[in-house]
Amino acid sequence: MNQELQSAIYNIGKNISGMTGGFWFIEAPQKSENYAVFSAITDVQQIDSMDEFSFDHFQINYYSTDMVTLHAMALDGKNRFDNKKESFTGVSNYWVIDINYKNGRGPVKLIDLYQITQQYKIHIQKK
Repeated sequence: MNQELQSAIYNIGKNISGMTGGFWFIEAPQKSENYAVFSAITDVQQIDSMDEFSFDHFQINYYSTDMVTLHAMALDGKNRFDNKKESFTGVSNYWVIDINYKNGRGPVKLIDLYQITQQYKIHIQKK
């Protein structure tokens, strides 16, 4: 995932409602509550032969001790990303052609938190 795309995902995700513990890339600090972590899914990236188009995949994991808050964060996140290519402002070297929710999992009970996972596919083109 390129830096521009990573920054754009962060700028959209940091405003998810109910997320008092922040929106983090790869890893969150310990003892965060009501937070999400996003990361690239690197083994499925597709690039055409001219390097003009690419399909990147990323995942968001939502965590909370409260199921109501967890579901609200995941719903707001999906509403901010799924089919919302116009939300990707500040990406100056690429056009975001499309972004789609691909699958999800959860809620899952971890030791002291609940988790919901969402995966997205984003189609970009070099300008």
